[in-house]
Amino acid sequence: MKKGRKMRFAIIFVILLLLLSSTATFAGNGHERFSMSYLYFGSPDNYVQLVDRTNNSLNMVSPNYFDVNQEGNLVFTDKFRESFVADMHSRGIKVVPFLANHWDRTAGENAFKNRHALSTEVAEYVETYNLDGINVDIEGVGHAYRDEHTDFIRLLREKIPAHKEVSVAVAANPNGWTTGWHGNYDYTELAKHADYLMIMAYDEHWQGSTPGPVASYSFVERSIQYALNQQVPKEKVVIGIPFYGRMWKTDGERNADGFLINGRGISHNQIQTVVNHYNGEVIFDEASQTPKAVFTVTDNDPIISAEGVRLTAGDYVIWFDNEQSFKTKLELINLYDIKGTGSWALMREDPQMWEYYKTYLNGGTMGTEPEEDVVLEPDPIEEEPVDEPEPTPEVIEEKEEVTSDSGNNGRGNGKGHNKNTTEDVQHEEDSGDNQLEEPINGNNGNGNGNGNGRNR
Repeated sequence: MKKGRKMRFAIIFVILLLLLSSTATFAGNGHERFSMSYLYFGSPDNYVQLVDRTNNSLNMVSPNYFDVNQEGNLVFTDKFRESFVADMHSRGIKVVPFLANHWDRTAGENAFKNRHALSTEVAEYVETYNLDGINVDIEGVGHAYRDEHTDFIRLLREKIPAHKEVSVAVAANPNGWTTGWHGNYDYTELAKHADYLMIMAYDEHWQGSTPGPVASYSFVERSIQYALNQQVPKEKVVIGIPFYGRMWKTDGERNADGFLINGRGISHNQIQTVVNHYNGEVIFDEASQTPKAVFTVTDNDPIISAEGVRLTAGDYVIWFDNEQSFKTKLELINLYDIKGTGSWALMREDPQMWEYYKTYLNGGTMGTEPEEDVVLEPDPIEEEPVDEPEPTPEVIEEKEEVTSDSGNNGRGNGKGHNKNTTEDVQHEEDSGDNQLEEPINGNNGNGNGNGNGRNR
């Protein structure tokens, strides 16, 4: 009898050990963190393949199915595919398209003026096409429309069934600005109607700024703190993660085609190719907890193009993210126990990142990483915003592109205002329809390619 009892205890003990070992690499919050990503680049016919390579890391995808035109009316884009929605649903992944004005201020203002009709039409499309809700991504509109923005979200929440999502992409606001486009987002009131706020915690440095990180650790943490200070419930805070870097030609000279390379967006999946091609060096910046790549192009080097511009002779720096910096950012999700992450955008990432992303998001460690006993604590939350006027955006005029509002450190945001013209952007999107990767193109010295449209 005693022998049988000992045997049962031994079996139970072994089972417990197996259970503990299988969960030891994940967070102790009892559930997996939320992870969504935007779909904007590439052909809609390849969206399934873009999701395939994410290693089951996503709960939701947000394709650009809805735009608003300058009259503030809804445009149902040609990116919708019924088969894609069905495929995602078969995997348990929600499809919540985003509604965008693409940094057209007039379109955004008129959308808010037309919010009653617009919200009704959006709700009807969500129901008709078996979508799982709406993510509102209206940017570049000033603080004068703050209340109208909130009311638009309220109307959507009233008209879209409760089991479907209503979420909002909001400007990161670590400095607590209440005017300009940052002032258009009333975190406190928006959170009363939205399922969550997707904080665009990137473009700390932007096209037209001095070189620096796209999203430093401090920038991201203070963005989370601002949301919590505005009484946004932690389960409604989603932090944005950039899948792109920014490149500067640091010698101050234009390239051989006469273009400034002053913070141009570059996909993570292109950066290592560029660095290797020019024997560059990657340096991890401890202050910002992000890497930068530095390299020099000589007159004798073969010329390649990255993101539509030729890299001619000069000195360059690219600020970006890698596994080390992603890990530190994702630790913040668990430190503050917020909902999860959103990312801009699929097709821009280095596909290898999906090997670790979900693990780090859920507080785990990779098998080759030594365990640490150090317990990180959140920095104290600052209660008072920085009392600093919003600077006047710098306008940089050149024949390739126009930067009208600057980056997300209080001077605008890079997701749309760096377009060339409508025709240029359409050409860029059409030309990439049949490829999953945005290629690094060799160049014989003649001509110039197009940018990525949104330049991030």
